[in-house]
Amino acid sequence: EAWRATLLWPPATLVFVSVMIWFFADDVPQGTFRDMKAKEKAKKEAAGYIDDGKDTGGEEPATVAARSIVLASRNWRTWMLFIAYAFCFGVEVSVYGNLALYFSTAYNLEQADAGLAASLFGLFNLFARTAGGILSDLLNRKYGVRGRIWANFLAATPMGVMLIIFASLTKDANGLGATLGCLCVWAFFLAATEGTVFGLVPFIEPTAVGGVAGIVGAGGNAGALMCNFTMRIGQRPAFAAIGWISLFSGLMMPLLWIPGVGSMFRDDSMNAPAPVIIEKNEKAGQPAKARDLDMTPVAPAPATQQPMQQSSQPPQQQSYGYPYPGQGYPQQGGYPPQMGMPGMYGGQPMMGSPPMMGMPGMYPGGGPMY
Repeated sequence: EAWRATLLWPPATLVFVSVMIWFFADDVPQGTFRDMKAKEKAKKEAAGYIDDGKDTGGEEPATVAARSIVLASRNWRTWMLFIAYAFCFGVEVSVYGNLALYFSTAYNLEQADAGLAASLFGLFNLFARTAGGILSDLLNRKYGVRGRIWANFLAATPMGVMLIIFASLTKDANGLGATLGCLCVWAFFLAATEGTVFGLVPFIEPTAVGGVAGIVGAGGNAGALMCNFTMRIGQRPAFAAIGWISLFSGLMMPLLWIPGVGSMFRDDSMNAPAPVIIEKNEKAGQPAKARDLDMTPVAPAPATQQPMQQSSQPPQQQSYGYPYPGQGYPQQGGYPPQMGMPGMYGGQPMMGSPPMMGMPGMYPGGGPMY
């Protein structure tokens, strides 16, 4: 009757988590939809906006989600991760329903012992999936997003190899100990691969992360169905076939190309879009705004266009183009009068600064410029 008790805590946990999400979680990173609509309404009222009944107040969440899924489904990279997740998480789901039966038939174990041996496979989910995510983060810190592709490759390739080896082991030739050891190594890399797959999800289509995550997650369900269907040919040959396909899901990672990032063997960071800098608005009640950082180098302005530096001297000792009353004209460091304009104190225009084109001189005898 113990199995009946095991079916009680998953739904109880789900109900508890759902209640916590409903009351304490945000709908989007910007907050709840209720708060966002209230802020938008306050802005419109402050601007004197009159509601004519035609403004819907923005798109509904269902519309945003539908667009995200459509945009993600049009990106072929999403389907690469769909395949990758199908043959790690999908295999895991299928194994849970077949591994105990495999040990009881192929190794003549009692039902309780076969279930205990099969439970070792799920035990690695406690830490191995997190280890895959940590590996992805570490390689990302050192090599950028390309490091995350390498992390998936380094986890998925041995996962497939170990599954092929596991399918080739027998009780008479290798014994139960070797099989369990191979099972543990396979389980570790399989769970780590799941972590590395979702380490790549946010970078496939940054404007539709939710859609990419949904499609990739559905790959796990699709993989489980396909693996269970494959078990009809026999458990040992099915494990071998799934192992080869899992190996292929890792070997296809060098083909993954992300614009602005590159691939495992080629860098494309020079074509990356300009980063977005979030500027904090000091005024209360106003949201932060984002702007694109212009990375184009700016050439220094010519010397004649350099801004005049402020002097620390008092006004009586500063030298400017226009003197203070009683000081006369500046001696050094001053700027001359404007082109063709007389001095401010009866002086003549500066030499080399003729009148305007075609205009007579500002003083008697001055003719137009030729």
